[in-house]
Amino acid sequence: MTDTTDTAAAGPVTAPLSKGWTRQMVLIALAMLALGLWGLYDATIKYPERGSQAAEFLEYQYLQTLETNRTLLTGEASIADPKARLQQLQAKHREADLGPGPERDLMLWLEQLSLIGKLDPANTTIPRTDFRTDENKAPIAVKASPQDRLTFLRNRWTTATGTRSASPLSTFDIPFQWIILVVGVGFAVYLFGLVAIAKSKKYSWDAAQHRLTLPNGATLVPADIEEFDKRKWHRLYITLKVRDSHPQLAGQRITIDLKRYEAVEPWVLEMEKIAFPENQAEPQEPAPTSPTSAET
Repeated sequence: MTDTTDTAAAGPVTAPLSKGWTRQMVLIALAMLALGLWGLYDATIKYPERGSQAAEFLEYQYLQTLETNRTLLTGEASIADPKARLQQLQAKHREADLGPGPERDLMLWLEQLSLIGKLDPANTTIPRTDFRTDENKAPIAVKASPQDRLTFLRNRWTTATGTRSASPLSTFDIPFQWIILVVGVGFAVYLFGLVAIAKSKKYSWDAAQHRLTLPNGATLVPADIEEFDKRKWHRLYITLKVRDSHPQLAGQRITIDLKRYEAVEPWVLEMEKIAFPENQAEPQEPAPTSPTSAET
């Protein structure tokens, strides 16, 4: 049992921030921060790289279709205004679904370039310097001939066992990663701020006077409390209904989050015990055992 005499002699004490609650908040905040940074990595590196690979594969598919239709050298391999061409193809696709063929393959290629922010003539005309790099991190020069470009892409996308493929991006893949970033980092900042705010608030206790000092500087003694509202006690909240006679907090209801601060709970219970001793549960004596039940 705590020696209240020593505690009282020591003067007022301040309730420390709960280590368990603080640890929980910090761990959740770090997890959300990691989630947000993961979203940033996906939005800026992983998904654009995947879209880049898909765009190159779809360009290969498009040029291969042109070759099959014997139109590879007619000028359709080089798109001078890709944005206008994409809008035209998408409008046509909405009116009547584009079936297999050059127009559909071209639309899919241009859509992937649009999703990764590369839809401009510098990436759709021949000749050009590709925005991608080779295995040595050197720029890839796209030669003047569409046939040369097709041959280059065929060598990159075919193996001894067949044609490789790349999974294209959907419209929402990259935007969703930015949402993850905002939610993750935003919630982490909120939790870190919550801990900082909780740390700045101080509850102190003068055991000699049974006086609780609130973060705003106001003080309460048991006689100041009209009601100890424990309806949210299961969630470690208690609300103190202050009497109208209090000079600062008359009639106010003060809610205290007991899980954030160590020691505040026993202080409040001590105040309740003094203010309403009649409400304290009396220890019950065990019911006498009847001879009949004892024999049984």
